Amino acid sequence: MSAMEFRESNMVNWFGVRPAHNGTQIGGYDSAENTTVDLYVNSSGKTSFIHTLIICVSPGAAGTVRVYVADSSDVLDFYIYRRTVTANNYPGDIVVNYVYPLEIPNGYKIRINTNAAGLIIQVSYLGWEE
Repeated sequence: MSAMEFRESNMVNWFGVRPAHNGTQIGGYDSAENTTVDLYVNSSGKTSFIHTLIICVSPGAAGTVRVYVADSSDVLDFYIYRRTVTANNYPGDIVVNYVYPLEIPNGYKIRINTNAAGLIIQVSYLGWEE
C-alpha cells in the first residue's frame, strides 16, 4: 500500500491525535458558573477517548472548580481537574494532552462544575468515539 492509499478523505479535519481505526471525531466546549453542566455525554453504545482538554478559569469569586467523570446516575467516578481558587487570583489556562487517551466508558459523561457566582470554568475537549 502506498502512502497516498493510506490517506483518508477527511484527513485534514482530524485535530490532534488521529485514531488508527474507524472512530468518529468528537470535540466541543462549554462553561459553567455556580452550577454543574454536562460537557460531554457518550453516544449510546459507544466508548469515547479524550486526548486533549483545555481548561480556563475566570475567578471573579472564591470557590472550587471541577472537571470530572460521572456515571449515568451522575455519581462521581473520578476527578480530571479540581482546584480551589481565591477571588481575582487567575490560576492560568491548563492544557492537558494525554499520551494515552482518557477512556470514557459507555454510559459515562464528563461534567464541569463551580460552586460560586462569578467563578466561571470553560472547558474544550477533543477526541473520538467508537
